[in-house]
Amino acid sequence: MCLLLIDRIKKSKTKADSFTLIQCFGQMARTVGNKIAQYLSDIFPLLCNFAASLNKDQSIDIDNEIAEACLSTFESLVKKCPKEIG
Repeated sequence: MCLLLIDRIKKSKTKADSFTLIQCFGQMARTVGNKIAQYLSDIFPLLCNFAASLNKDQSIDIDNEIAEACLSTFESLVKKCPKEIG
């Protein structure tokens, strides 16, 4: 499931699609966090790229929502997979 989600995020065409898929990662992290630990090397850079690519000079709702979803997902992953994150 994780690999499918990672692939779909990489191929997402709109920010709205990306936002929805990032939220899926967040929910997965909260629910079965330690089981997706093996995919952290794929998930973390992907989320970092989304967070870094947002327009910092303008407050655009979808960009803000993506940033919030990325941060929430990071938080969940750190809480659920502390050894793997370290």
